[in-house]
Amino acid sequence: MLIGETMTDRAYRTFEVEDPLEIPAATVQTDLHAFRVEVVTDDLHPLPFSLAPLPEGGFLVTEKMKGLRHVSADGQVSELIEGTPTVYDDGFEVFLPLGLGWMLDVALHPNYIENGWVYLHYTERCTDCEATTPVSRNTVIRGRVTDGVWVDQELIWQPGREFYSRNPDIAAGGRLAFDDSGHLFISVGLKGSMNYDGMQDLSTPTGKVHRVTLEGQVPLTNPFVSVPDAMR
Repeated sequence: MLIGETMTDRAYRTFEVEDPLEIPAATVQTDLHAFRVEVVTDDLHPLPFSLAPLPEGGFLVTEKMKGLRHVSADGQVSELIEGTPTVYDDGFEVFLPLGLGWMLDVALHPNYIENGWVYLHYTERCTDCEATTPVSRNTVIRGRVTDGVWVDQELIWQPGREFYSRNPDIAAGGRLAFDDSGHLFISVGLKGSMNYDGMQDLSTPTGKVHRVTLEGQVPLTNPFVSVPDAMR
């Protein structure tokens, strides 16, 4: 820590939050590919989280404190897609922007072209679960986007009400990934207490990667499926 530096200054320096984004003008050469970086749009909230490239061109993009948008291949940004879960922009800032009730990952079903399923990972917020402050929990749903509206929503994964947490969503994790065998992987970060408890406790969702089917069932081949009290 530098002399005279506050904890906030240190956090911003460590995470390079205020450093300008530098877009390389030249082609970038890697061991496997050469590619160029082009700006599609800069008309987004400062806290985007994820994008899902669409087969017809363009992207679905999540903004943590706003929701889900469509960005066309030529950079046109839609209004927020109607009908997605409510997210909140009343975050506060200590070291970095914090909050409860954010939109996180977006991912397309492996057979999206045939079925149109879109998966969302967000932190579902409860405002009346505790007397002093809102709480939230990681949640995964899927639905379809039809004419700019979110429809056909289904719940895929969500821990019990006892796992609502006041721990801010900056630590919630919230990524999604698919394999080639019909499984969805769901990452959950530090969404328990600030004492890091629960990471090695199989009965909690905190600090783990969960594997379910594309419809949300627990595969019988999961490694801890026969362990008593392990989260299914």
